[in-house]
Amino acid sequence: MQHAAVIIMLLASIAVLGFLVFVSYKLLRNTQAQNSAEKKSGKHYQLHPKLKQQQEQQRQSEDSQDK
Repeated sequence: MQHAAVIIMLLASIAVLGFLVFVSYKLLRNTQAQNSAEKKSGKHYQLHPKLKQQQEQQRQSEDSQDK
């Protein structure tokens, strides 16, 4: 009886793992399709203002170091 329970639990865990892999793959494909559509439409993402400011400061410091 215990062996049957272990086998049933093993099969159930494999089924759950397979389902999670399937859902993950499906989400990945949707995300890739969305990224592809955004690239084709020419929409560019916007950076957060603080990140944009940090990037500008880094570029300025790199430009001043190059001179």
